[in-house]
Amino acid sequence: MTIADSANTHYWTPAKFNEKQWEVVCADAAGVWAHPRLRTHVNGKRHLGLEGPVVSPEVLEFFGNPGFDAFTYSNGGGWACCSTSGRPYEIAVKATLLVIMYHAKNFDVGGQLTSDHSWEDWKEARDLVEEILDIQFKESIL
Repeated sequence: MTIADSANTHYWTPAKFNEKQWEVVCADAAGVWAHPRLRTHVNGKRHLGLEGPVVSPEVLEFFGNPGFDAFTYSNGGGWACCSTSGRPYEIAVKATLLVIMYHAKNFDVGGQLTSDHSWEDWKEARDLVEEILDIQFKESIL
């Protein structure tokens, strides 16, 4: 199956980070979102007057393309997913999930990620996150 043939959906069971761990996750996510390649794909709820993404003690959230799923990651929340339909904001969704799952593994706080895409299909986002955060994914997190 190719990316064009898939539903472009990513599914996760959130990890539960403590306050200090969540601060690290949020700071790294914000650092990734600030990259010029992603900045235009991480938007707020403009219809509510919010220009940027939501970063709170409970949630990371952004909107990529009007009319498509928002990316919402609730710290310790229930199962969730984001269907991007292959829109340009998909790289921001993947990059954010990579940041979160990288820290979930390092902090040993659980969480699970699956995707309609193979690990190889995540290469562009993976390379970007590795460059920005100076980290390395040594194995698949899917």
